[in-house]
Amino acid sequence: MKSIIIKKVWGVLLFLSCCMATSLAQTDLNNSVKKIWDSAPHSAFTDLIEFKVCFYCAFREGTEHEPGKESRDGEIRILVSDDGESWSSFALLTRKGYDLRDSKFSITPDGRLMVLMGGTVYDKGVFRSRMPHVSFSDKKGGNFSDPKPLTIDASIRSNFE
Repeated sequence: MKSIIIKKVWGVLLFLSCCMATSLAQTDLNNSVKKIWDSAPHSAFTDLIEFKVCFYCAFREGTEHEPGKESRDGEIRILVSDDGESWSSFALLTRKGYDLRDSKFSITPDGRLMVLMGGTVYDKGVFRSRMPHVSFSDKKGGNFSDPKPLTIDASIRSNFE
């Protein structure tokens, strides 16, 4: 019985692979990639959203992947564009003592842009703790608040420490 199920799963996977290959063959793959920012030694962990007829892109800026003994904590840079081609710096979210990273956008029910982000504390390059943070725009999509720590209900907390 187990081998029949495995054969059926492989059959479905093969079928889906063929469908995907056919779809890709019919798709125009003449897309391009364009760098929109490179003003920091290290930039990573992006998110993109369309909000109020503009595009917003958020990512972590830092001197390296993680703060070391000599490097600075990460900050969240937010860029804005009205056409997806020309981008400008819109906000820089910082929190003293926290390495901010992994920013993710969401639109709140009351029509503001929300940025969730991780906040990690390092001491001379050694991980000490983490605390998620949040920042909100005004209703027009401007003037982001300073990142504030979030409290996570212990009943829904993961096992990561």
